[in-house]
Amino acid sequence: MHGSFRIYRSILLAGFGVVLVAGCGTSTRPDPGPPPCPVIDRVEVVGRVVSPEIREVSGLVASRAQPDVLWVHNDSGDLPRLFAIHTDGSLRGTFLLEATARDWEDMAIGPGPRRGQQYLYLADIGDNFSQRDSIQIHRFAEPEVDGADHQIAASEIVTMDLTYPDGAHDAETLLVDPETGDLLIVIKTLYAPGPSLVYRLSAEAQARGDTVLELVGEANLEGGDFTTGGDISPDGREILVRGYVGARLWRRTRRQSVAEALAGEPCEVPVVGVPEEPQGEAIGFSPDGTSYLTLSEGLDQPIYQYSR
Repeated sequence: MHGSFRIYRSILLAGFGVVLVAGCGTSTRPDPGPPPCPVIDRVEVVGRVVSPEIREVSGLVASRAQPDVLWVHNDSGDLPRLFAIHTDGSLRGTFLLEATARDWEDMAIGPGPRRGQQYLYLADIGDNFSQRDSIQIHRFAEPEVDGADHQIAASEIVTMDLTYPDGAHDAETLLVDPETGDLLIVIKTLYAPGPSLVYRLSAEAQARGDTVLELVGEANLEGGDFTTGGDISPDGREILVRGYVGARLWRRTRRQSVAEALAGEPCEVPVVGVPEEPQGEAIGFSPDGTSYLTLSEGLDQPIYQYSR
């Protein structure tokens, strides 16, 4: 894993806080709440994205079914396409969607209408000045990666055209609950200061074809960074939301909804951040949930993996 010592040392010197257990200690009595904060004690460069087509990565997920496959997409201004890359950064295939791409900001992976099938969700939810009449989420079955380029026909894509109940918002974070199939959006507060509201489209609402999101709470991000991306672990027990210089992780009990967990106290966890990540927006859990990966916008960017 090239470059791991230099990056880990720089994180220590920069005070990213690899000791993350302050205020989250264990108790001698039984505690029905979430477990202690994890200690992220290793950061490595595991790959480097060299394709000139992948220049402005805004979303990232790791395939749960195809080993060493990461799905990524560019920010606004690109074609409606996503890329399959190896964890070493090499390009495995380009997938062009028969869909629109106004401002894709994040993507997620999780369950959908067909039992046992993993789906990809592309979030066209960017709205810097909160002016859009609606936003879109594109859902389709995860394609097989075979080293070739492919086109995903409109007939294979479900596009959900959605509105917020209280007017337009800018957002860059889409989450899919692996337990329920609910979709959740955490808004970004860069241009509209205030709480990071959380909106939901339940799996039942998706099946009905509902078009209005439901406000279900606020993410506990006070004093934190802007929200630029997020993910939920494959087992549903941890939730990550990152910004440009840091990230937060919430531990979720089996009785909690995602929104309830996000309202709780988060753990501070590291991302390499600026300047090494000039505009870090993408974050995703590994398939086994024991680590997470980040990737920044820009050409020739490293893929960082954070392990406990």
